[in-house]
Amino acid sequence: MALSITVKFVKAFPAENVGQNNTAKRTFLVERSQMFNDEVITKQVALNVWKDKTSMLDKFNEGDKLEISFDLQSRENPKKDGQFFTELTAFKIEKKGATTEQHEPFESKEKVEEPFVGKDEPDDMPF
Repeated sequence: MALSITVKFVKAFPAENVGQNNTAKRTFLVERSQMFNDEVITKQVALNVWKDKTSMLDKFNEGDKLEISFDLQSRENPKKDGQFFTELTAFKIEKKGATTEQHEPFESKEKVEEPFVGKDEPDDMPF
């Protein structure tokens, strides 16, 4: 399952070798803010990169805006029935511009004419 998210880079932790094959794994932390009931909620999320992708985190600095494509995967704990571990594995990370995109408000190019009210017609508008 591939997903994508735009976030702010917080920090990357040192790479470590894990598993029987000593596979390189590196965890990094990002932050996402969103509006909820007129309040900004900020949450941090940890993601992982594996093998040769661990070095791609070196080019990012704290506060960089990133677009991350990642896979979401869960596996059951073999030692405890019904307990699962969920992992977010990034496979593509792109740096976005420093400023957020802002869209110009829509303005119609058509000329809108005011309705004509003649001198002989009563102005019955309440204001």
